[in-house]
Amino acid sequence: MGPALIAFALVVLGLLAQCLAMNRHHEQVLGGQPSARARWSLRVAGWALLVAGLAMSMATWGTSAGIAAWAGLLTVAAVCIVLALPDRSRER
Repeated sequence: MGPALIAFALVVLGLLAQCLAMNRHHEQVLGGQPSARARWSLRVAGWALLVAGLAMSMATWGTSAGIAAWAGLLTVAAVCIVLALPDRSRER
């Protein structure tokens, strides 16, 4: 697996953890409210994964291009997550 794909995977996992730290999305995906400790843990893990993705991007493409590539990866990852997490509230 190439470094670009690893950086993308880190960004996707980071954004997914941030998403699951929110009560609404946690309930939609996992079917229950997260505890305060789980919310905090997901937020910390999400930020750590996002920073790791930034570090991987900067190591792969250099500082300037790495930051720009990371911003692009964030955009693509956010679109993927939005399309993968359907609004289940309409079903209820």
